[in-house]
Amino acid sequence: MRLTIERILNFDIMNTATVKTGKDIINQKYVQWISAIEMPVENFVRKNEVVLTTAIGCGHDLELLKSFVQDIIDSEATALIIAVGRYIFDIPKEVIELAEEKQLIIIEIPWEVRFASIIENVMKELNDLNYKEFKKSERTQQEFLKLILQGEDLDYISKFVQTEIGGLVLITDRNGTIEGTSSHSRKIIEKWPLYVEKNLIPSTEGTTLTRDPMFQKFKSIAVEDHTFLQLPILTVSGEIQGYLFVILRAGLSIDLFLTQYHVNVLEHAVTTIALWFSK
Repeated sequence: MRLTIERILNFDIMNTATVKTGKDIINQKYVQWISAIEMPVENFVRKNEVVLTTAIGCGHDLELLKSFVQDIIDSEATALIIAVGRYIFDIPKEVIELAEEKQLIIIEIPWEVRFASIIENVMKELNDLNYKEFKKSERTQQEFLKLILQGEDLDYISKFVQTEIGGLVLITDRNGTIEGTSSHSRKIIEKWPLYVEKNLIPSTEGTTLTRDPMFQKFKSIAVEDHTFLQLPILTVSGEIQGYLFVILRAGLSIDLFLTQYHVNVLEHAVTTIALWFSK
């Protein structure tokens, strides 16, 4: 489960809020963080973050305000909540147009609404969701340990991972040679040695998902019409001894796939596979 902007707008504290842009995506955009910030943005805003602001210092200067909003967009924040009534009274149409074009949700709240109250409500919801995800992840970790104790092979482990995350899974050694698979199309299996021969897989050049701290171990690899997520399997000393690959189904974005739970499952999986290799 994820906390969406639509859910946040249903909080009692938000009953005087007005959605200025992105009304059609409030049930799609989700939130992992929340903060209050003014200029400059620099690198203080993370992906999937809700940003609260009074626009102090730029509310009366259109170009400064547009630059501030552009910085929020570049940070891949989910939404910008602007308190109006002191430093800014009306959000300029140029800012509205910029946010609509870039799919940034802008929400207007009266000056009297306390940022602390919004943050408190959002953090409570995030903490509740994270606790549920943690308990679910804890049970999955125990299942992985059972697989090791039962002596299951890598095919069985990869099939278990697939049932948990819904994506096709493939396990290789450090050179890319297949050691275990869940259910795969024959086409991918037949072409895999060619991908390895061409140094497409394992990849040192794939896109590292760095904007979100959760994603930093992953590489995204585009090969033909497939998108692979590559996660290293490490020894105790930190050396790579293999890789876990997830093959995303067509049309599924990485953001939608990599939920907190999926990330937890994959991290538990590579730990389990590392133990398997060590045996």
